[in-house]
Amino acid sequence: MEKTVMTVKELIELLSKQEDDEYIIHVEFAEEDEEDAEEAL
Repeated sequence: MEKTVMTVKELIELLSKQEDDEYIIHVEFAEEDEEDAEEAL
């Protein structure tokens, strides 16, 4: 499964465009990767 890093705002915008009522969201909060994630944005 593909992993995508995005902000909560981006996630909400993506879901609002989905016409499917069924989807699975797996959210991981990786504290040790927090600095790397901020650099990538």
